[in-house]
Amino acid sequence: MVSRQDIRDFLGQISEEDLPDETIDQMLDLARTKVNLVKSDAADSELVDQTIKVVAAYYCYVAYAGKLERGIGTTPPEVERQLSRLSVLYNEFITAVSRSGIVSQSGFHAPIELTASKYQTTVEEASDP
Repeated sequence: MVSRQDIRDFLGQISEEDLPDETIDQMLDLARTKVNLVKSDAADSELVDQTIKVVAAYYCYVAYAGKLERGIGTTPPEVERQLSRLSVLYNEFITAVSRSGIVSQSGFHAPIELTASKYQTTVEEASDP
């Protein structure tokens, strides 16, 4: 089962002030609902959990970006890039769980890491903007 701390670790330890536990809990509930609606009957529990983690992280980062934008009046470029990267992961995992396939390795890099024993996607900090 995916926890709040899993989401914080996945997103690089965003503070509780910037991303409250209540927000993570809400986004985890939404992610579980989304994944359960689209998952294939053949999807194994490990892939389902990893997909929930990615979907919840994406939803949480959207909430975080919105809070930043409201606070400073704009979305920082790195936050926009990260949202784009998380969107790609979101789509890959939703596709995989709905088809019960293995997530493909993309040629992009992001400052997050997701590792599972059977399904592994690792992305690193982008060196170019």
